[in-house]
Amino acid sequence: MKFFCYFAACFLLSLLQGIHTFDESWFFQVVCRVNRGDVLYRDVFFGSTPLSVYAGWAAVHLFGEELFVIKALSALFFTTTVWLSQKIGEKLGIEQGLSLLPIALLAFSERVSTFAGSLYNPLANLFFLACFLFVLRGSIKTAALFAALCFFSKHTHGILAILCLIASTLYLRKPVRPPLLVFFSLLLILLLPIYLSGGLAEFIEYGWTNKTAYLQHGRFSYFHPHNFKSYLFPIFILPFAAYAALVYTRSTLLAIFLTGSLLSVFPRAEAAHMTLTFPLTLLSLLRGWRWEWPLRAAYAGCSLLCVALFIHPFVKEESLVLSSHPHFQGIPISRRFDQSLKEQLEHLEKAGAEKPIFFINQDGGFYYLISNRRNPTPYDWPSITSLGHSGEEKIAAQFQRGEIRLFFEDQEAANSPLAYQPGSGGIPWSRICGDFLQKAPPTDREPSPESAQRAE
Repeated sequence: MKFFCYFAACFLLSLLQGIHTFDESWFFQVVCRVNRGDVLYRDVFFGSTPLSVYAGWAAVHLFGEELFVIKALSALFFTTTVWLSQKIGEKLGIEQGLSLLPIALLAFSERVSTFAGSLYNPLANLFFLACFLFVLRGSIKTAALFAALCFFSKHTHGILAILCLIASTLYLRKPVRPPLLVFFSLLLILLLPIYLSGGLAEFIEYGWTNKTAYLQHGRFSYFHPHNFKSYLFPIFILPFAAYAALVYTRSTLLAIFLTGSLLSVFPRAEAAHMTLTFPLTLLSLLRGWRWEWPLRAAYAGCSLLCVALFIHPFVKEESLVLSSHPHFQGIPISRRFDQSLKEQLEHLEKAGAEKPIFFINQDGGFYYLISNRRNPTPYDWPSITSLGHSGEEKIAAQFQRGEIRLFFEDQEAANSPLAYQPGSGGIPWSRICGDFLQKAPPTDREPSPESAQRAE
C-alpha cells in the first residue's frame, strides 16, 4: 500500500511537470517510432542500450501512444528505486533516519530529469541498486543478472556495475568466474534481437564509436566559476562527507558501489546525472550519522520542500489547462503554452503534409509527435554527438534522393553562443547541418515553428 501511494504521488508530480519538449519528448518519439514498426538502431538513432525503449514500447503498445504512459513509467522506476534504497538501508543495518529516505530522495532529486526525462538513466540506476542489494544478500549470481540488465539499460552504467561486482566478489573472497559467466551469457541473449533485426552495425556506431564525438563536444569545465559554484555541493562536498562516514563505519561494500555510482555521472556531472548518485550518497551519510536531532531537522526540511514541490505548479501566475494535443492529451500545461502550440501547428500545416520535414533542433521529436509527421531520418535529436562520424553524409544522401524536401531550424539558437562552431565545444543544436547542406542540392528552408512565431 505504501508503494502504491508513493507511486501515485510521484505520478502526480510527473504530470505536474507538464510537457518537456527536449529529453522526454525525444525519448517518447523513439518509443513511438518503434511501436509503429521502425527498427531500433537500423531506422532510429538511440545512443544507449535498448532495454528502456523496449519497456516504453511495451507500455505504449498496451496503453496507447500518450505521454502520460511514459510519465507513469518514470514514476514507477523512481518508486522502485526508493524501495530498493530502503531495502539496502535495512540490509546495512541503518536504524536511525531510514524513514527519511523516501522524502529526502523525492525532495532532492532533480525534478525534470526524474519525472520528465528519458528513461534509460533511471532504469539503469534501478538495476545498479538491485545488483548492490543482492551482493549484500550474498547472492552473487543474481547480482550479476542485474548487472547485465543495468548494462542493457545503459552500457556505461552497466560496465561500472560489473566492475563493482567484481571488486565486491574479490573483497568477499568468492570466485569471480560464476558471476562473469552469468553476466556475459545474459548479455549475449539480450543482444541477439539487435543482431537479428539488422541493427548491430548502427548499435555499435551510436553507442560506442560515436562516444568520441560526445567526449569531444559534450564536455564542460567543472572549474569554470559558474559551474564550480553550481556543482560544489553535490560533487565536492557530499561525496567527501559520505566517504568520511564510510571510513568511520568501515562499510567497504557500500564504498565500492558509491564509487561506481559517482563515476557514472562523468563526463557530464550535471544535475540530471547527479540525481542518480543520491540514493547511495544519502545511505552512506545515514550509515555514519549517530545523532538523532539532525535527522529530525532534515526530515522536517525535506517534508516542507516536498510540499513546495507539489504546490508550486498551482501558485504560478499562469493558469493551467489540460492538453488536447495528439500524444499529449491530459497533461497540465499553461494556457499561454497551449495557445503557442496551436499557432505553431498552424504554421506547420502551411508547409503542406506532402513534404517530408526534418527538424534541426533539440525539440524535433516533440514537433514530429504533436504534428503527426514522420521523421524521414534516423535522427530525432540531431546534434554532433548523435550524427557522429557518418550521420551528415547519410542525411546529405537523403536530400539528394529527395527524401527530405523541407527542414526547420531554430534561427534564434543558430545565432546564440551555443551554436556549433568547429572546435568550440558548444552544443550544436541548430548549425551542425551546415556542412552537409552545402553538399546537398538547394531545398526549401524555413525557421522552426517556434522561431517563426517569435519572428511574427
